[in-house]
Amino acid sequence: MGPRSLQAAALFDGSTWRTPCRVEWDDTGFVRTFEPGRSGPADLVTDVVIPGLVNAHVHLDLDRLPVEDTDFHSWIDRVIAMRAASDHASQVEVVERNLAALVASGTTAVGDIDGTGAGYAVLCESRVRATSYQELLGFDLDAEQASGLIASRTMESCARVRPGLSPHAPYSVSAALVRAAVASGLPVTMHVAETAEEVQFLTEGRGSFRGLLERLGKLPPGFEPPRVSPVRWLDSLGVLGPNLLLAHAHHVDADDIGRIARAGSPVVVCPGTVEYFGRTPPPVSKLLAAGVKVALGTDSLASNTALDVFGEMRRMRSLCPDLDSAAVLRAATDAGGNALGLPGAGRIGLGWPFDAVLLTDPPELEPKRVTDWVTTACPAPAEVLLAGRPCRG
Repeated sequence: MGPRSLQAAALFDGSTWRTPCRVEWDDTGFVRTFEPGRSGPADLVTDVVIPGLVNAHVHLDLDRLPVEDTDFHSWIDRVIAMRAASDHASQVEVVERNLAALVASGTTAVGDIDGTGAGYAVLCESRVRATSYQELLGFDLDAEQASGLIASRTMESCARVRPGLSPHAPYSVSAALVRAAVASGLPVTMHVAETAEEVQFLTEGRGSFRGLLERLGKLPPGFEPPRVSPVRWLDSLGVLGPNLLLAHAHHVDADDIGRIARAGSPVVVCPGTVEYFGRTPPPVSKLLAAGVKVALGTDSLASNTALDVFGEMRRMRSLCPDLDSAAVLRAATDAGGNALGLPGAGRIGLGWPFDAVLLTDPPELEPKRVTDWVTTACPAPAEVLLAGRPCRG
């Protein structure tokens, strides 16, 4: 296949709009010409082009629950049971189906929390750019055990997939496991400050998470809580930093936000999960005002209706009405690529793979109006390009 070209009436490159704009890419799918205006005929012509969307927090191997359950602890039990009842073949099937739906809706890069190994295997065979975080559990693990677990879950890089680690949450992993994951040098993500019960467990050592660990036989004898917030706990371990992506961050105060900002840890929020559990939205405006990079994720079908980042943008604007639409669009594109450590993901520019979403029939092409449309209308993609090649899923 020779060089291809596209002419757009309006193109968002991840930070600014260009109206109009022409893009040309080579056989490998990398952008070689990127210029404003019209400079001749094009293979593809469309109204609006945006970078392929970035889903910075998704569990591709989780399917819908047989029964909707919005009590978080009951929900955890149902997820554990569903995963225990599945085999590798069925897990691969779920990942393939979810990934196809995700791409068809406009996402071309993901941060997948892989609890089984099925996500990594499928992503390596796809054309999607990804950081595949292998999920780690072990509240009772010491340093030696933590190192052994990490060695068993560390994957090799393949094509467009970056291996990473995901120590699950402060109530399900030990300090030794978190330290070892960050010390590995691999990208790391972690569920942090997701519920009030998590904060209660770390500050007081009691509550439903203590009961869960006791029931599972994972609470070490003589356990004493750190008596600080989840963010302060991570800071005390010396693990906050640009390589640690924090998921959810609902229950953070001004001190927590300051620590996150100073360390440079990005945050990914999942509006669909906020709606599912009826939670108070995370303080996105305060995080952004402090200089924290905020990305968007869908979480899983176990706590969301669809793995559609367009839908998450619309939900984010509804849950956080004070947010500027441009900040929401950046959260779904460039900020997500940066959070996952995937250069060029969520952006369109010279020397990067041409991953893009083509949209038609916007009400207007003025930048503010088209940004409002993209972030609220959930437009169906006319085409999704992965490295310049059409891909419907």
